Amino acid sequence: MRNALLVILIIAIATGVIRAGLPRGLRNNNPGNIRSTGIQWQGMAAIQFDPEFVVFKHPKYGFRAMVRILRSYQQRGLNSVQKIIETYAPKSENETESYVQFVSKQLGVNPNQPIDTERQLFPLLKAISTFENGFAFINFYADNTINEGIALA
Repeated sequence: MRNALLVILIIAIATGVIRAGLPRGLRNNNPGNIRSTGIQWQGMAAIQFDPEFVVFKHPKYGFRAMVRILRSYQQRGLNSVQKIIETYAPKSENETESYVQFVSKQLGVNPNQPIDTERQLFPLLKAISTFENGFAFINFYADNTINEGIALA
């Protein structure tokens, strides 16, 4: 078991997966910190070195997964920042109310105001990624990386 972990660590270092000093979501190319639930997401890395969160080959796949999740929420009638974030980041794991207030402010909407997720995808992805990884990383990803994720979904 120890040798297997060592091999995984060597591969992670060699492929640039481990980026010291970055938040977990950025290290995992998973800007939305999507938990591992058994779903086989497009673009998942061959080696899932994080036991709790999905590791993607490239951040565009992390954004793609976020889009897929947000679109499924819209189909279920979760159409306000309050409803979206309460589902995406439940109180059992997050500071949900701060999260809701942050995302609402970034989108310029009232937390309970219905939004068209499709029209708000880019700012919604940017706001979620920023809250998940820290405001210091608000511009970590180029806009085209986010747009590639949207296009892939």
